[in-house]
Amino acid sequence: MTQKVLVNFTFGLLMGVPLFGSSPLLSELPHDLNQNAFDVLVEKPFFPCEFEEIPLDLNQQAIDFECRGNPFLTEDLVGESIGKGSWGRFGRKDHSPSNYIHVAYAKNPNISEINHSSTVLSITEEPHVESWAGFFFDLESKIEFPKDMNAISLDVFSQKPGQKVLLKLEDSTNGGIFSESQVVTTETNSWEKLIHHFPPSDTQRFDRMTLIMDLGNINQTQTTYYIDNIEYSTPNNISDLPKTQPPTPQNSTANVFSVFGDSYPPLAQVDLYPNWGQQTSSSIVKDSLENSLLKYSKLNYQGIEFAPIENGLDVSQMTHFHIDYYVVSAVNLQLSLISTHPTVKVSYPLPTHQKERWISMDIPLNRFSKTPHGVDLTKVFQLKIEELHDTHSGAVIYLDNIYFYRADKLELLWSDEFEDDEINLNDWTFELGNGCPHLCGWGNQELQHYTKENHRLEDGVLIIEAKKSNQNTYTSTRIKTEGKREFTYGRIEARIKLPRGEGVWPAFWLLGANIKEVGWPACGEIDIMEYVGKQPGVIHHAIHTTSSYFTTQNKQSHLIPNVEDQFHVYAIHWTAEAIEFYFNDQMTYRYAPENKNEENYPFDNPQFILLNLAIGGNFGGPVGDLTKFPQQYMIDYVRVYAPH
Repeated sequence: MTQKVLVNFTFGLLMGVPLFGSSPLLSELPHDLNQNAFDVLVEKPFFPCEFEEIPLDLNQQAIDFECRGNPFLTEDLVGESIGKGSWGRFGRKDHSPSNYIHVAYAKNPNISEINHSSTVLSITEEPHVESWAGFFFDLESKIEFPKDMNAISLDVFSQKPGQKVLLKLEDSTNGGIFSESQVVTTETNSWEKLIHHFPPSDTQRFDRMTLIMDLGNINQTQTTYYIDNIEYSTPNNISDLPKTQPPTPQNSTANVFSVFGDSYPPLAQVDLYPNWGQQTSSSIVKDSLENSLLKYSKLNYQGIEFAPIENGLDVSQMTHFHIDYYVVSAVNLQLSLISTHPTVKVSYPLPTHQKERWISMDIPLNRFSKTPHGVDLTKVFQLKIEELHDTHSGAVIYLDNIYFYRADKLELLWSDEFEDDEINLNDWTFELGNGCPHLCGWGNQELQHYTKENHRLEDGVLIIEAKKSNQNTYTSTRIKTEGKREFTYGRIEARIKLPRGEGVWPAFWLLGANIKEVGWPACGEIDIMEYVGKQPGVIHHAIHTTSSYFTTQNKQSHLIPNVEDQFHVYAIHWTAEAIEFYFNDQMTYRYAPENKNEENYPFDNPQFILLNLAIGGNFGGPVGDLTKFPQQYMIDYVRVYAPH
């Protein structure tokens, strides 16, 4: 009887050399382990270490990559093969096929006291793969941290100090639910054990493990990484104090009511420690620059009172509430404002999936007051932060820069609400064709041919529709305001609903109006929103300038669960000092180079707006077999506000 196993042999063995004794490992073959040609049927007795294919389960035993586990076969790739799949890879490089990351069992490159295993896992990246490329694998059961062991260690063969190894735990059914930890290597060409800390509240939440071996670095040559021995570990005895500072507030002092923070004078009557019978421990601590931070430990709920309950604080002339928060461990945070006579509480969620980094929230006050039973902004006297998930041991967060403010008044400069029967050609121009002969594939190897016919206006919404013909060709629509509506500074926003499926690539972006004179990227490009269906839920922002373009370092991506299911507002606030990106009024990225010049900030000149739905291309990736056409990119409105 035969069994499907992974065996270690070279071509010489295939040509008839007996399969007895020691033999090279699969990684020594000059071929991709993940090719099905190397899944070979052999008789059990002929090989001393047959590979046993079993689901990986960290709750049962350490993952040691010896002779049992996930075989990491191409046929089992999530999103690249038929069926559910058990592992996957992500990231890309320009002008490359899909197999840019190879995962294989390999010979230990340096047996040492730290790692004396004979077999390890190798991860090989082709040159110029994106800096966030990596791989993931599914677990048989959800991570369940043993008592006082809320850390995961892994052996990493460190090529150099400073290599950022990211370990992310995810929910395999919802990519928007995750928790991640980064550890930096310290050794050169040797094994070291990296301990990734996770909050105890992450237990029983995640069944997928993701690894990025050198986050932020783009390798210029083919590079192989090695890992081994993944297991639960006791956390290092280190401080959870934030290692970075939140953004410095930019609002005028005259327009601010400060509740907590060093940047503005505080209100006269602020109680940071009201006793409501909560279990939370509150304290003020200092960061490395001696800035004051408010720390909540063992958080179930905690509040701040900033006015006497008899009359409250009148914030009706303010426009926004600002808070910076840093999540060490929390699952489901909620912030509430409370007004008095009668007592009314309205809540707003605080995202927690980004751990150990400062998150800035600017919440319009009408979000608390606009409902019939909303907060009375003339008598607000408390805020409350709650952890709605039973975390047993409690959550830990830090807070800074808590204040109400009045934003500079913006006046509507121009908008298109798409209420007419046809596109207004006084505002928009159609770009047609495939970019040839000067920019074939629109500079990105895109697959679509742009036409006027792939759009319509319906119920006040612009619908751009991508279609596929029987010849596997695609059509779509792209429009721009070049030469008709061009803008410098202000707020530019659009309310958008996204298409879905591998290969779709909608965008809402700006280009410098002087592009014909100075060319790209000297004209500057602002990608307010880009979305690629191969990364469900991941929204991208980017800045392209002469100092950084193509795979620019000036970018930010973030996960929004179920982002394809409804309309959301994507915006920038653009000034001479900075470009701030917003998702539903939450600031998600801020671009503000310290020493501005024409190469890094060509944004003191007019820009025009573009809307398009591309298919495929360097960023969009291959069209998936399961992607259904037509796909619709829906824009409710585009609005431009200028400072009054």
